[in-house]
Amino acid sequence: MFLGEVELEGYPIRQYRINDLIIGISTQFGPRILQLSPIENPDLNIFGILHDKGVATREGFWNTYGGHRLWSSPEATPRSYSLENTPIQWVEKESSLTLLGPIEIQNSLQKEIILEPDGPKGIRITHRLKNIGRWPIRMACWGLSVMKPKGFAAIPILPGTVDAEGLLPDRKIVLWPYTDLSDSRLILQKDFLFLRQDPSRDSPIKIGATSKPAVAFYHWNFLTFVKKTIISDGEYPDGGVSFEAYANADMLELESLGPLSLIQPDDFIEHIESWNLLKTGPLTPNANDFYPLINS
Repeated sequence: MFLGEVELEGYPIRQYRINDLIIGISTQFGPRILQLSPIENPDLNIFGILHDKGVATREGFWNTYGGHRLWSSPEATPRSYSLENTPIQWVEKESSLTLLGPIEIQNSLQKEIILEPDGPKGIRITHRLKNIGRWPIRMACWGLSVMKPKGFAAIPILPGTVDAEGLLPDRKIVLWPYTDLSDSRLILQKDFLFLRQDPSRDSPIKIGATSKPAVAFYHWNFLTFVKKTIISDGEYPDGGVSFEAYANADMLELESLGPLSLIQPDDFIEHIESWNLLKTGPLTPNANDFYPLINS
């Protein structure tokens, strides 16, 4: 499973093989999964790596770093931007790798990410938020993946059935105050939302949806990243959506959410993503290119 230690765009990482995929983690900050590549071509990392990009806070500079991270939702300042710039702990077992973030005393939280094989091809990512405080806290797990620039996200929003007559709404799309529906990066098609990452566009844009089915994609070069989850009963944050995509000039984040839960002291909540990396060849932000991938 463990392949060795290398440097990835200026960051030292530990590389592991899970099925036919390579993942790379930082042990110096995080938790962060900085690399996801096919085994036959480790240089094709579909995650974006960032330097000196983030937010100035009262604690110091919160650095995005890139790659995949775990946050708590809903987003709030200063909780969401607690610094993640100190070493983490990691535990290697025969069939799993666990990343343990430092205790966030101000938030009464500890973050944990567990990586395991998911069937013969994929990776199962279990996100956990543990309440290390003395009173219950209400939040949701939030998995955010910073993707390689110059690709695009695809979120399916296939119709469902709420009532027999089809009179009631069956899907949700949510917008942020800075989202401009006339933005050319956003493409709405039958059954799909697409969001392109454009390095020439400084302005941010974000959109969320109740993905049906519970999957989202990011296409870059000839690779397509597949991020699946499970929609649970209960209230979801951000207006009740399960997937979100955010883009600016530096990156696109493909994000999934779990339901809001009340976490008792010394207890935790978890949210699971299943990842795969498909060699699809070039695709376009067109629904016809993605219908065949929905059950991949």
